[in-house]
Amino acid sequence: MDKYLSQPSTYTSCSIIKRIEANWSSIDCGKLCASDFGLRTAEINSNIDTNVNPCDDFYKFACGSWIERTSIPDDDFQMNTVKNMADISKTQLIGLLNKSSADDLPSITNVKVFYKSCLNQRLVSLRPHTVRGGTSTFRRRDI
Repeated sequence: MDKYLSQPSTYTSCSIIKRIEANWSSIDCGKLCASDFGLRTAEINSNIDTNVNPCDDFYKFACGSWIERTSIPDDDFQMNTVKNMADISKTQLIGLLNKSSADDLPSITNVKVFYKSCLNQRLVSLRPHTVRGGTSTFRRRDI
């Protein structure tokens, strides 16, 4: 299976760049660069390969630098910005689920207990995966 890179935000990148160019003289660069918009724009600009003429190869112009610095993991066949964001979100969520806190609401505690019960191979092999009356058969003391 072939591996490939995709950059779904090419149009968005170009739209932002054109908008900035059109309003450049009225922009307060100090405030803009420190803003979320400025940081996102810098990230988009870092994807552009200015050595390529956009009239010759627009895709390589808009995404060339991103392609050069992005590698595809061995256990995957594609990488794109959306998948990259999903991977980061998943990692952050797993970190939150594994973090214990006495300040957690009961609903958050229940989610964490249920998540950990799915990871407990010994418990999974001993008990069926059933839910009765809206309550998991796994209990906090089982984990």
